[in-house]
Amino acid sequence: MKYLKNNSKLLLSILFIVGFTFFNIQSIKAATITWDGSESVTWATDDNWVGGTAPVSGDDVVINGSYASAPTLDLTGGSATFNSVTVGSSADSILTISNSTTTKKLITTANFTIGANGTTTHTANGGVQTHSLVIDVGGDALITGYMDVNGKGHSSGQGPGTGGTQGQ
Repeated sequence: MKYLKNNSKLLLSILFIVGFTFFNIQSIKAATITWDGSESVTWATDDNWVGGTAPVSGDDVVINGSYASAPTLDLTGGSATFNSVTVGSSADSILTISNSTTTKKLITTANFTIGANGTTTHTANGGVQTHSLVIDVGGDALITGYMDVNGKGHSSGQGPGTGGTQGQ
Protein backbone atom coordinates (compact mmCIF):
# COMPACT_ATOMS: atom_id res chain seq x y z
CA MET A 1 0.00 0.00 0.00
CA LYS A 2 2.84 2.35 0.89
CA TYR A 3 4.41 1.56 -2.53
CA LEU A 4 1.25 2.59 -4.38
CA LYS A 5 0.86 5.73 -2.31
CA ASN A 6 4.45 6.85 -2.98
CA ASN A 7 4.26 6.06 -6.70
CA SER A 8 0.70 7.13 -7.48
CA LYS A 9 1.82 10.20 -9.44
CA LEU A 10 4.15 8.07 -11.55
CA LEU A 11 1.43 5.47 -12.15
CA LEU A 12 -1.10 8.15 -13.13
CA SER A 13 1.44 9.74 -15.50
CA ILE A 14 2.14 6.41 -17.18
CA LEU A 15 -1.58 5.66 -17.54
CA PHE A 16 -2.19 9.12 -19.00
CA ILE A 17 0.60 8.74 -21.58
CA VAL A 18 -0.53 5.23 -22.61
CA GLY A 19 -4.17 6.32 -22.85
CA PHE A 20 -3.35 9.48 -24.78
CA THR A 21 -1.15 7.55 -27.22
CA PHE A 22 -3.71 4.78 -27.73
CA PHE A 23 -6.63 7.10 -28.42
CA ASN A 24 -4.67 9.48 -30.63
CA ILE A 25 -3.27 6.76 -32.88
CA GLN A 26 -6.76 6.54 -34.36
CA SER A 27 -6.75 10.24 -35.24
CA ILE A 28 -3.41 10.26 -37.08
CA LYS A 29 -4.08 10.91 -40.74
CA ALA A 30 -1.90 11.21 -43.78
CA ALA A 31 -0.71 14.69 -44.60
CA THR A 32 -1.58 16.06 -48.04
CA ILE A 33 1.67 17.17 -49.68
CA THR A 34 1.50 19.21 -52.91
CA TRP A 35 4.30 19.57 -55.48
CA ASP A 36 5.35 23.10 -56.46
CA GLY A 37 8.61 22.27 -58.27
CA SER A 38 10.14 25.63 -57.41
CA GLU A 39 13.71 24.33 -57.01
CA SER A 40 14.24 21.39 -59.39
CA VAL A 41 12.72 18.12 -60.66
CA THR A 42 14.03 16.21 -57.62
CA TRP A 43 11.23 14.59 -55.60
CA ALA A 44 13.23 14.42 -52.36
CA THR A 45 14.07 18.15 -52.28
CA ASP A 46 11.94 19.68 -49.50
CA ASP A 47 11.76 23.09 -51.22
CA ASN A 48 9.93 21.52 -54.18
CA TRP A 49 6.87 20.95 -51.99
CA VAL A 50 4.30 23.40 -50.61
CA GLY A 51 5.14 23.81 -46.94
CA GLY A 52 8.81 22.90 -47.49
CA THR A 53 8.59 19.20 -46.65
CA ALA A 54 8.82 16.30 -49.12
CA PRO A 55 6.23 13.55 -48.68
CA VAL A 56 6.98 10.55 -46.50
CA SER A 57 5.47 7.10 -46.32
CA GLY A 58 1.73 7.31 -45.69
CA ASP A 59 1.21 10.83 -47.09
CA ASP A 60 -1.26 11.81 -49.81
CA VAL A 61 0.69 13.26 -52.74
CA VAL A 62 -0.79 15.82 -55.15
CA ILE A 63 0.88 16.89 -58.41
CA ASN A 64 -1.44 19.34 -60.12
CA GLY A 65 0.19 21.90 -62.39
CA SER A 66 1.28 25.39 -61.35
CA TYR A 67 4.91 24.36 -61.05
CA ALA A 68 8.19 25.38 -62.67
CA SER A 69 9.56 21.82 -62.96
CA ALA A 70 7.74 18.49 -63.23
CA PRO A 71 8.77 15.93 -60.59
CA THR A 72 10.94 12.86 -61.06
CA LEU A 73 10.50 10.19 -58.38
CA ASP A 74 13.88 8.45 -58.13
CA LEU A 75 13.38 4.86 -56.96
CA THR A 76 16.94 3.65 -57.57
CA GLY A 77 17.37 3.42 -53.78
CA GLY A 78 14.20 1.33 -53.35
CA SER A 79 10.41 1.46 -53.56
CA ALA A 80 8.41 4.39 -52.17
CA THR A 81 5.07 3.99 -50.39
CA PHE A 82 2.43 6.70 -50.06
CA ASN A 83 -1.20 6.60 -49.04
CA SER A 84 -2.34 8.03 -52.37
CA VAL A 85 -0.93 9.80 -55.41
CA THR A 86 -2.92 12.13 -57.67
CA VAL A 87 -1.49 13.54 -60.91
CA GLY A 88 -3.24 16.18 -63.03
CA SER A 89 -6.69 16.34 -61.50
CA SER A 90 -7.38 19.81 -62.95
CA ALA A 91 -4.13 21.16 -64.49
CA ASP A 92 -1.52 19.75 -66.87
CA SER A 93 0.87 17.64 -64.82
CA ILE A 94 3.56 15.02 -65.42
CA LEU A 95 5.10 12.52 -62.99
CA THR A 96 8.25 10.73 -64.17
CA ILE A 97 9.39 7.61 -62.35
CA SER A 98 13.05 6.63 -62.45
CA ASN A 99 13.93 3.15 -61.22
CA SER A 100 16.61 0.62 -61.98
CA THR A 101 14.62 -2.63 -61.81
CA THR A 102 11.02 -3.79 -61.85
CA THR A 103 11.30 -4.59 -58.13
CA LYS A 104 11.63 -0.89 -57.29
CA LYS A 105 8.17 0.61 -57.59
CA LEU A 106 5.75 3.28 -56.52
CA ILE A 107 3.31 1.82 -53.97
CA THR A 108 0.04 3.39 -52.86
CA THR A 109 -1.92 1.90 -49.98
CA ALA A 110 -5.05 3.67 -51.25
CA ASN A 111 -5.74 5.16 -54.70
CA PHE A 112 -3.47 6.08 -57.58
CA THR A 113 -5.14 8.69 -59.80
CA ILE A 114 -4.09 10.10 -63.14
CA GLY A 115 -6.65 12.81 -63.82
CA ALA A 116 -7.72 14.00 -67.27
CA ASN A 117 -4.79 16.47 -67.32
CA GLY A 118 -2.20 14.06 -65.94
CA THR A 119 0.58 11.94 -67.41
CA THR A 120 2.72 9.35 -65.67
CA THR A 121 5.82 8.10 -67.44
CA HIS A 122 9.28 6.67 -66.77
CA THR A 123 12.81 7.69 -67.63
CA ALA A 124 13.80 6.66 -71.16
CA ASN A 125 15.93 3.53 -71.57
CA GLY A 126 19.08 3.30 -73.63
CA GLY A 127 20.76 0.10 -74.85
CA VAL A 128 19.54 -1.86 -71.85
CA GLN A 129 16.19 -1.73 -70.10
CA THR A 130 16.77 -0.15 -66.71
CA HIS A 131 13.55 1.78 -66.25
CA SER A 132 9.93 0.58 -66.15
CA LEU A 133 6.61 1.97 -65.00
CA VAL A 134 5.78 -0.23 -62.00
CA ILE A 135 2.99 0.93 -59.69
CA ASP A 136 1.45 -1.25 -56.97
CA VAL A 137 -1.98 0.13 -56.05
CA GLY A 138 -3.70 -0.92 -52.81
CA GLY A 139 -6.97 0.88 -53.60
CA ASP A 140 -8.30 1.93 -56.99
CA ALA A 141 -6.29 2.90 -60.07
CA LEU A 142 -8.30 5.78 -61.53
CA ILE A 143 -6.89 6.70 -64.94
CA THR A 144 -8.52 9.27 -67.20
CA GLY A 145 -5.18 10.78 -68.27
CA TYR A 146 -2.16 9.02 -69.75
CA MET A 147 0.46 6.42 -68.89
CA ASP A 148 3.06 7.41 -71.48
CA VAL A 149 5.78 4.89 -72.35
CA ASN A 150 6.00 5.92 -76.00
CA GLY A 151 9.66 6.11 -77.06
CA LYS A 152 10.83 5.04 -73.59
CA GLY A 153 12.03 1.56 -74.59
CA HIS A 154 15.40 0.52 -75.91
CA SER A 155 17.50 2.60 -78.28
CA SER A 156 17.13 1.77 -81.96
CA GLY A 157 18.73 -1.59 -82.73
CA GLN A 158 18.93 -2.55 -79.04
CA GLY A 159 16.88 -4.87 -76.85
CA PRO A 160 15.03 -8.12 -77.49
CA GLY A 161 13.84 -8.89 -81.01
CA THR A 162 16.38 -6.71 -82.82
CA GLY A 163 18.80 -8.07 -85.35
CA GLY A 164 19.57 -11.65 -86.24
CA THR A 165 17.36 -14.15 -87.99
CA GLN A 166 14.27 -15.70 -86.48
CA GLY A 167 14.93 -19.07 -84.93
CA GLN A 168 18.62 -18.51 -84.29
